[in-house]
Formats: sequence, C-alpha cells, structure tokens
Amino acid sequence: MAFAGLFLIAIAAGIISQVPGGVGVFESVLLLLFRTVPADRLLGALLAYRIIYYLIPFAIALTLLGAHELWVHRLPMVRIARLGRTWLSAVTPQASALAVFGAGAVFMTVLSSTTSATHEAVGRVAAKFGAHVIVDTITQAGKKDLLPASVTFPDSFAYVGVHRPSDARAAGDSSTAHIEAVAEMHRRGFRVALAGGLGPDSIDSVLAFEPEIVIVGSAITESGNPQEVAKWMRNKLINPGRGWPWEKK
Repeated sequence: MAFAGLFLIAIAAGIISQVPGGVGVFESVLLLLFRTVPADRLLGALLAYRIIYYLIPFAIALTLLGAHELWVHRLPMVRIARLGRTWLSAVTPQASALAVFGAGAVFMTVLSSTTSATHEAVGRVAAKFGAHVIVDTITQAGKKDLLPASVTFPDSFAYVGVHRPSDARAAGDSSTAHIEAVAEMHRRGFRVALAGGLGPDSIDSVLAFEPEIVIVGSAITESGNPQEVAKWMRNKLINPGRGWPWEKK
C-alpha cells in the first residue's frame, strides 16, 4: 500500500507539471521518496517501466497506424511507384550515357534486347558528343536471328556486337556461328564488332568474314607472352584501321 501511495504521488506530480508524459518529474519524485532503494537499481526499474509501458506500445501503435495508412492509400502509392519507375527508366539511360561520353569515351555498348526508347535516349546523347554506340546482341547469342528483320537504330549506333558468351565457351560450346553471323550482319548493312573465343587458332576464319572490329581477350591476356601474341594478331589484320563509323559502307 505504501508503494501504491508513493507511486500515485509521483504520477500526480508529473500531471501537474504538464511535462509530456511527466518525463523527468515522475522519476525525480520517486528518487526523492524511495531513499532506501539504491538509486542505480531504481533508475533501472524506471527505465524498464518506461520501455514496457510507453515505448513498446508506441512502437506497436505506430506500426499498425502506418500499415493502416498504406492499405487505405495503396492505390495512390501504386500509382506513385509506377510514375517513379517510368521516370527512372527514362532518365537512367541518358544519365549513364552522359557519364560514359562525358568521361571521354568514344564508344558505349547497349544491349539490343533493351527498349527502343533506351536506344533513342542513348543515341541522342551519343550524337551530342559526336560519339558512337555498339548495340550488343549477346542476349540473343545462339538464336537463329540475332536482330529482328524490321529493327532500326539511331544514326549514332555504329556497330552490331556479335558474341559467343564466355559461359557457353566454358560449357564446351565450340560453335563458330557467331563468326559466320558476320556475313548476315553485313548483308543487312551493319558494321560488326566480333568477340568471343577469338585467338590465333581462329583468326584466319574470322578475317575471312572481315568484321570491322575484332575483340580478343583471354587469348592474349592468358598467353605466355601477351605482347607478342597481340602484335602477331595485329599483323594478321587485313587493312587495319578500316571500318570507322565515319567511313561510308
């Protein structure tokens, strides 16, 4: 009974003080009234009291209120999320192209499977910088048609990238279809940047199709003498330096 009376006095003092929740006043009164209780133990008990009876209920109520508001306003939130996604999808390609070409790059690669809006956005930025884009067909590798028959690209799209993906090579795929695809791309009026498993063993068959760009990676970097291999392969090129975007096909 004595504890209940002292507790009520502390509660009343907190209310009279008009301090929100009686914070500080309630604790101070109890510290004055319970002089026989060690202050550190009493403060620990008061902290636990505040957490259990104030903070935890507040957190639960706040979570429930937030969930309720989200549910009530779910349709506007969905519309806002869709607008945000649309805005980002429109801005991101331009921002990426600005960063690439602004840093001084002459070429930028864009997937052929992305949207025409992305192609147009990147193409506009490339044109402003006098730069060029390589449209990469790596996501279509292994398919009969690398590009749809009716596909068109902005004027700043200078090359079609034709690949044999590294994961396919690692799985034992030794197909040369990507090399043979160069002829089809040329027939359709595209310049070609060829990559994927190219090296000394395949350079002669590659050059027979005359791709404008030959991209060689591991055949050089993983060789015993990268500099000599790179020099040897460059000397194999027919008319090196041809096929720039500003040259007429």
